[in-house]
Formats: sequence, C-alpha cells, structure tokens
Amino acid sequence: MKTSRLVLVLLSMSALVLGCEEETEDVVYSCDDPDIGHFDSKGNPDPCHLEGKGQQQSVCRGGCEEVSLEFERTIVALWVGPEGREPACPKQAPKAVFNGYAGLLAPNTCPPCQCSEPSCVLPSVSATAGDACAGSIVGAFEPPPAWEGGCLAGPPLEPGTFSSVHIGAPSTAGCELVEDPVPPPHFAYAWPAQWAEAARACAAEEEEGAPACAGAPCVRGIEELPAGFRRCLRYPEGTAESESQACPAAFPERRVFFAGLSDTRECAACSCAPPEDAICIASVDAFQDATCAGAPMPLFQNVPVGMNSPVCYDTSMPLALGSISATWLAEEPGSCVVTGGETIGEAVPTDPSVFCCEPLVIPAE
Repeated sequence: MKTSRLVLVLLSMSALVLGCEEETEDVVYSCDDPDIGHFDSKGNPDPCHLEGKGQQQSVCRGGCEEVSLEFERTIVALWVGPEGREPACPKQAPKAVFNGYAGLLAPNTCPPCQCSEPSCVLPSVSATAGDACAGSIVGAFEPPPAWEGGCLAGPPLEPGTFSSVHIGAPSTAGCELVEDPVPPPHFAYAWPAQWAEAARACAAEEEEGAPACAGAPCVRGIEELPAGFRRCLRYPEGTAESESQACPAAFPERRVFFAGLSDTRECAACSCAPPEDAICIASVDAFQDATCAGAPMPLFQNVPVGMNSPVCYDTSMPLALGSISATWLAEEPGSCVVTGGETIGEAVPTDPSVFCCEPLVIPAE
C-alpha cells in the first residue's frame, strides 16, 4: 500500500498502521504499487487493478491514523457542550452519527403528602323511647360542624315521650388529603430528566470498497476541525463501558455518552387516615328548657364521655328535653396518619457509546 506522493509504505498485516505525515492531502491505496493511469471498465480510476480481482477500489483521502488495531473503531469529530446548543456538523465531517448525553440529572424526591389538621368533635345526643337507650329514637340533637359546646336547642320533647338519653362518643375530624400540591403521578411530566452535557459525533461520508488502511481508522480529511470539535475514536455502537478496552495513547481521554433514558420514576399515591393517638373527652349537659338555664332542673350535668365509650342515661321520672351544652375535659386530636408519597422506580441512562479522544488543548490567553 503506497501513497501517491510516495510518503511511506503501509504494511497491511501490521499490528500498528503508520499515518501519513505530510500536511497536504495524501491518498492511500490498498496496493503497494498503484498504477495511477489505470481505469476500470466504467472509466473509474483503478490504480490497484482491483476490477480484475473482483474487488472495489478504496482510497483514504487524508491519511491513516497511527493506532493499535485491537478493536474496531471509527474516527469521528466530537462536540461536547450544554444540552440544547448542539452545533451543525462541520464540513470536514458532515454526517451526524451520534447524539447523546452525560451527567444525568433526575431528581428522585417526591414532595411530602399533606393532610388537613385534625380536630376533636363533640358528641351528638338523642332521646329513645325505651330504657337503656333501646327502642326508637324520638328526638336528636346533631351538633353543627365546628360546634364548640355552646347551648344548642332542638325540637322540644315533652315529659313522658322518652325514657333514656344516648350520648354518643366524641370523634375526630380533618385528616383530609390536601389536593394542592398532590405529588404528580409521573416524573416525566413534572420533573423531566436533564443532562449536564450533550454530545454530537460527526463523521466523514463513507467510501465504498475495501478499507484502504488495513483496518486502521481513516482520517478522511478531518484533521483540521472548527472550535468546539476534536477527534475521537468511537467504539462500535452498543459496546458497554465495561466491555470496552483501554484507550490508545494518542487518544487517551475516555468519554461515555448515552443516547437513551429509561425513566420509571413515580410518586406513590398519598392517603390520610384518622389519628391513632387522639384523646378527646367531653362533659355533656342536658336541660329541660331551650336556653340551658337550668330551670326547671337540668336533665343531667357534667356527664363525662370519651372516645369509643358512649353513655346511656336513663331518666328516673318523666322530664322534658329542650337543649344541650358541652365542654372539653381533654382535647388532644393527635396527628393524622399519612401514607404514600414515596419514590417508585428510577431513571437510568441507556444505549451507551464509548469514545477515546485526543487531549483537549485549551488555547493560551
């Protein structure tokens, strides 16, 4: 194999392929003694008489790279910079062969679930027809929302129309899921993945025929590149970083970029349950009149009632029921039981490409 300027002879079976060193463009042929004036039957240059051998002519315009042939690689012009600012490929290597990213920035934290504040709720009072709170309900005092225990009048019940009074147990309210903000169902819509760096690899147009450099990367005239690009060797597509070999000395800087992303991140749905540690104890009064004045005599006063412990009060004589009141003996609503909001899944970069690059030269100021 010889260049048209007789710069050097390339040995096709060598483990190292020597490069063309002249600054002008050299043409490397796949034979040692090219017949420069010979053409094939179609009128195309065929200096190595490959048509008669059933082969196609291939030349490397620019020179063959001096690298070890331990694995198959391709010379590319690589640009690395901020995502979204990828430039067009340079004229020396106009074909974009890879677009990828590095430095995955994918937040994996869900916002906290929020529940409304819990509160203790005073009990209701009802009158029943039978003793021991048996029989039908003949009248009831249902406290309005947020009742604080002040005098509450209801439809008056005349003496002899009921035999007992049922005082319900205090309860808790609140602990409702706060709708804003509720963790979104999927990160892809709320927190899309971002990358610290973007990369674009560009290559020269492929030339038909057998390799002219005995398997070594052909520079194809991309030695001189515009600012922001540098020459790199690219491993075959699909080569994992763990499978790639060490970079050669001429291209020592190893970079890995990813063309894809598998994003399964989600936030578990939030839910709120009533407190398990609440202590709500009320003192309840019942009066015959409608103003809680105590005249005539109260039906009962200061009857304590706790959570999960309703009270039944049997009347010893026919009395009326006109109003009720209540106060708190203990008002400790506790804390809501919040579940959900955990991160499910993860974001993982996929489809890696491994590059070995020339050292980055920073121009002196």
